[in-house]
Amino acid sequence: MSRFGSFALSLVLASVATSSVAHADGPPGEQPLLAPRAQPDAATPYNPNVALGLSLGVTLAGAGAMVIGAQQNNETLGMVGVTGVFLGPSAGHWYSHHYLTRGLGVRSLGVAAAFAGVVASLEACPLFSDEPCKDSVAGETLLILGGAAYVAGTIDDIVTAPGEARRRNGLIKNLTIAPVVTSRQAGFSIAGSF
Repeated sequence: MSRFGSFALSLVLASVATSSVAHADGPPGEQPLLAPRAQPDAATPYNPNVALGLSLGVTLAGAGAMVIGAQQNNETLGMVGVTGVFLGPSAGHWYSHHYLTRGLGVRSLGVAAAFAGVVASLEACPLFSDEPCKDSVAGETLLILGGAAYVAGTIDDIVTAPGEARRRNGLIKNLTIAPVVTSRQAGFSIAGSF
């Protein structure tokens, strides 16, 4: 089929679907043969308990891997643990198809602030220098703020994971796609509540 033919077929299908939705009630003598009906209240696809379990479980598993990696001097296991502790709290949100979470953003800012704090502290007290160390209030402040932001972002992602699963389930329940067939046309109806 040519490009023009594909485009024309798309327009016809779109107009049939649009006219079917627009004329679903139709004139009094012409009612739809098959009208949309509400989805049954089936099991929801995203379980809030699973979302919480993933966020908490992956985070705790990452912390455990960090501890074991440090005890056994295993850098690979330590890095897996660090990754698990950083990304783990967002796992429950990812389960519900929500990828860029507020907690992940706050943790990222916390890591950046802590890194800036380390740099400021090293400038005040170089590692391989015989000079006396200077006080680095900025470095210490950034380290404390970075750590607090990291903890806050971790708690935020873990605590809000079940709510995100419930929110996604609500979106799915409120959207219905159904065929609509009348004596003269056919198409699809999309119904939802927002």
